[in-house]
Amino acid sequence: MNRTIRTTLWIAMLASLSACSALKKGDESAQEKQITQASQAAPDKDHMTTDDSGDQAAMMARMKAEQEAAAEKARAEKEAQARQAAAEKAKAEAEMKARQAAQAAAEKAKAEAEAQARAAAEQKAQQAAAMAKQQAEEQARQAAQAAAEKAKAEAEMKARQVAQAAAEKAKEKAAKAAAAATVATAASKTPAPSKASIADLGNTLTPLGAEKAGTADGLIPPWTGGITKPPAGYKPGDHHPNPFPNDKPQFVITGQNYSQYADKLTPGQIAMFKKYPDSFRMPVYQSRRSTAFPQRTYDMTIKNAKTGKLVADGEGVADVAEGFPFPLPYNTSDPAKAVMWNHKMKYKGYGGVRYNNQAAPTSRGAWTLIKLREELLGKYWKPGMTLADLNNILLYFYQEVEAPARLAGSVLLVHETLNQKAQPRQAWVYNPGQRRVRRAPNVAYDNPGTASDGLRTSDMTDMFNGAMDRFDWKLVGKKIIYIPYNAYKLHAKDVDFNKLVTPHHLNPDFMRYEPHRVWVVEANLKPGKRHINKRRTFYLDEDSWQIVLTDHYDKRGQLWRYSEGHPINYYDVPLLWTTIETHNDLQNGRYLAVGLDNHDPVNTFNQDLNEADFTPQALRKRGRR
Repeated sequence: MNRTIRTTLWIAMLASLSACSALKKGDESAQEKQITQASQAAPDKDHMTTDDSGDQAAMMARMKAEQEAAAEKARAEKEAQARQAAAEKAKAEAEMKARQAAQAAAEKAKAEAEAQARAAAEQKAQQAAAMAKQQAEEQARQAAQAAAEKAKAEAEMKARQVAQAAAEKAKEKAAKAAAAATVATAASKTPAPSKASIADLGNTLTPLGAEKAGTADGLIPPWTGGITKPPAGYKPGDHHPNPFPNDKPQFVITGQNYSQYADKLTPGQIAMFKKYPDSFRMPVYQSRRSTAFPQRTYDMTIKNAKTGKLVADGEGVADVAEGFPFPLPYNTSDPAKAVMWNHKMKYKGYGGVRYNNQAAPTSRGAWTLIKLREELLGKYWKPGMTLADLNNILLYFYQEVEAPARLAGSVLLVHETLNQKAQPRQAWVYNPGQRRVRRAPNVAYDNPGTASDGLRTSDMTDMFNGAMDRFDWKLVGKKIIYIPYNAYKLHAKDVDFNKLVTPHHLNPDFMRYEPHRVWVVEANLKPGKRHINKRRTFYLDEDSWQIVLTDHYDKRGQLWRYSEGHPINYYDVPLLWTTIETHNDLQNGRYLAVGLDNHDPVNTFNQDLNEADFTPQALRKRGRR
C-alpha cells in the first residue's frame, strides 16, 4: 500500500473515530459531517491501482462495519442514556410524588392534631369556665355573705355610735343643765357687784374668785393658800424640785378604761384615748391646790373687782391695775370675755427671761429642738403702774431663735395692747439674712407660730392670747375634770429629751393629772369671719385663771386639735404658770411641745428690763449682735 493510500486510510480512520466519538455524545450531524470529510479526503479511485482498489474496498467495508458498529453502539448508548434519563425522571417524579404525598399526609396529620388540640382546648376551656363559674359563684356567695355581715356589723356599730352619741349628747346636755343650774345658783347668790359679793373675796372665795371650800366627797380639797415657800434644799436658779415627792398615782386612765371616767374628761382627752389606745394614758394623783400669788396681786385683784369694766365690746379693759381684772366674771357685761381677760392678764412678773424651746416630732418620732430665748416686760404688773402710765401697752415680748443654724438670728418683737380695738397688737421681725426690720401684721389670729410646723397658731401662744373679736364667746359654767397640774416631773433639770419627747405625745411617765374645778368657755366663729377653727372650748383652772386644756374644732365642726398646759407653782415668786404646753393634731398624728427648758437656765420673773430694748430701733441693733 503506497504512502498516499496509507495516509488516506489513516485520515479516514481518524474521521471514523471522531464520528464514533460524536455518536457517543449523541451528535449524529457531527458524525455525518466527519464521514463526508473523510470521503472527500480520500483519493480519487481513478488514481488508485488494482491492488489499491481491493485493499480500499476491504478497508471501506471494515470502515463501514466499524461505522455501523459505532453507530449501533452510539444508538445503544443513546437509548441507554434515554432509558437512564427516563428512569431518573421517573425516579424524580416518584420522589416528588412521595414528598407531596408525605407533605399532604403531614399536613393532614397536623390538621388532625390541631383539630384534636382545639377540641381538647375547647373541652379544657369549658371545664375551666365551668370551674371558674363555680368558684365565682362561690366567691360571690361568700362576698355577699361577708358584705351582709359587714353591713350588719356596721349597722350595729352605727346604731351603737348613734346611741352612744345620743347618750353623750344627753349627758352633755345634762352636764350643761347642771352647770347652768350651778351658775344660776351662784348668780342668784351674787347677782350684781356689791359690798357683800366683793367681801366674799378672801373669805368664802379665794382672793382671785375661786371657791375656797372643797367638795363634800373630798375629791377637791379646800384652798389653804397654796405653796408660798420653797421646799427645803431649794436654791434660787434651781429647776424647781417637786414639793410632793411621795405622791403616787391613785389610778391610771387608759385607752381601755377611759369610759369609766368620761364624766370628768373633755372631748379632746377622749379623742386622745381613741387615737392612741396603746400609748396615751393619764396617771391621776390626789388634787393639790398649790396655786399662790404675791399678796399684792391679791390686794389689787380685790380692788379691781370694785372698779374694773370691759370696754370696746369686750376687746379692752378699763379701771384696773396690776391684779386680775375680773375675779367675779358674772358681775361684768360679758362674763366669757371677762374670764379670758383674767387668763391674758394673770400675773407673770414684771420682767422675765426664759427659754421656751420647742419640738415638733413627726408621726414616727423624729424631731429637731428649736431653741427660743424670750424676754417679757410686763408693765402692767410693775408695782405702782396705772393704765394711764401704760399707754395701752399690756406687755412687751421679745423672742430670738438661737438654734438650729438655719433659723438662728431671727427675732420677733411684739407690743401687746390692753384695748385691741383702739390699737391692735403691733409686731416686727428681724431677718438676719436681709439684716432688715419690718412690720409683721400677720403675727395674730390663725397665722402660724414661730417654727411650729403649722401645729400652733399665733393666738395659741400661752394657750390663748390676742384679739377675741372674730368669735362669739359664751361662759358655760364650771365642772370638775382631770387636768394637768403640778407638772414638776416635766420641769425637772436635765430630763432626757429622747425619753420625754416620744411619738404622738409626750411620755406619760412624766405626766401628772389631778381633779380640779375649771371654768368652761366656748368660742364660736362669727358669720363672715375667717379662722381655721370653727369652734374652741377652753378649760381654765379656777384657782389661777390659767387655761389648762383646749379643744379645737375645724371648719367642718370636727375635733381637730387638743392642747394641754402643764402648770407648776414657781414658788420662789410665787405664781402659777405652765412649764410645758403641748398641741396635738388628732388628724395627722403629730404634736408640738413648747417650753423644753430642762437643760437651760430656769425662768426669771422680776428682772429690771429696759423698756428701750423693746423698740423697733433697738431690734435692729440687737439683731446684729
